[in-house]
Amino acid sequence: MTKVIYQDQREGHLPKLNATDFVKFIESRDSKLHEFFDILFKAMNPKGKSQKTQESLRQKVMVLCYQMAGLRNKQVSSTKSAIRLFLVESGTSTHCVNTVAKMGFNTTYQTAFNKLDKIENAHQSGVQAYIQKFSNNLLIACVDDYHNIHGTQIPSTNSTSQIAHMATILFNTTQTLLIPYYSNNDSSVHNPHGVDAFILRKICKEQFMINLAKNYNSIKSIWNLEIDGNTDLMKP
Repeated sequence: MTKVIYQDQREGHLPKLNATDFVKFIESRDSKLHEFFDILFKAMNPKGKSQKTQESLRQKVMVLCYQMAGLRNKQVSSTKSAIRLFLVESGTSTHCVNTVAKMGFNTTYQTAFNKLDKIENAHQSGVQAYIQKFSNNLLIACVDDYHNIHGTQIPSTNSTSQIAHMATILFNTTQTLLIPYYSNNDSSVHNPHGVDAFILRKICKEQFMINLAKNYNSIKSIWNLEIDGNTDLMKP
């Protein structure tokens, strides 16, 4: 089982989170592991327990299998890494993370910090490579600003405030080519003023403000009441 889990980790796969998927995984990789999980599960005395308790017990046996694999080979650390990242991202203090690491359930806080730093650098290079790959295509960027202005009255052991600001950008590509800067007759297709205030004022006035500036009574005076069958229609 240790070899199966270790090989799966080296292939870059995340640990299984569902006991049923875990059983199918280990049995498909090694026929000798057939019914191995069931033997461990039955050893936990599941008889007489409710269905919900049995499902919870199966999840615990799955974690036990990962722990057993980690005891046989310290390089099997996918589960420990997942627990470590969860604790760090949840705001758990350094002392708490390191204490749990000494218990053998996860790795140290410094290891988590190095991993997060590596993920951040990989994300930046990945985004740059993605944009460069589609540099000749139309890119649609959706910007989402997130603001959390709720402060914590009683500070926790590792945080004095929950106020945060985060901006995310989602890029979507299409097969459409970029809008050329010049047309076929060498004329610029872009407004040299960028966002032209004169054009915006003109459109707002002609298409919106003229109609919105009319008061209710002036509009009401030109309404006509038409009767179509049993339905009254109000038309301007």
